Amino acid sequence: EDIPLVNIIVTAFIWIAVIINAFLWRTASSHVTFWALLSIAVSLTIKLDPIYLRIDSLIGSVNYATLISDLILLAGIFTLANGFTRAISGVTATPAWVVALGIAVGLFLVLLFFSLRPLPSTTTFNITYRAQPIATIYTCLLFSIIATIFSGIAFICIREIGSLQSPIARVSATLIIFGCIAAVAMSASTYFMNFGA
Repeated sequence: EDIPLVNIIVTAFIWIAVIINAFLWRTASSHVTFWALLSIAVSLTIKLDPIYLRIDSLIGSVNYATLISDLILLAGIFTLANGFTRAISGVTATPAWVVALGIAVGLFLVLLFFSLRPLPSTTTFNITYRAQPIATIYTCLLFSIIATIFSGIAFICIREIGSLQSPIARVSATLIIFGCIAAVAMSASTYFMNFGA
């Protein structure tokens, strides 16, 4: 089965942004964005069908790769959102409530996942598990968070891109914007898929 084009686009944009941020390593005042984008890129790469099936076959073939990928993605997007918030506000420390919220959401996702009846490895998790209501809660919670945070990050990048002096920084911000838009589109697609729209 072919890999959905939107998945390839999102993954490619994020990896390019990772590479650009690697070039900016020495001049960057903070490396939070790099590590966040790297986490997101790794998560999305795991979700590419051939890679997903191979990894899941090594850890039980019951879709544990979905949970691992989702937790890495969650950590990445919370880190990215925190980095952007700190950069805009000038705050140097991560607020305790952000850490607590991220941990709470992660633990809740783990609880929901292990409440599911295990099924064989599938690259269409949302369709295969759709008959289980907990799966719908799991997926919609995760992708609602993704859509909300990525929309906010895209808005910040669009607002701030004109003030960036470095051409590389502008390119990186542009890639992040397109990556965020694609991620939100993927989130919307996944949401409607769960409800059979």
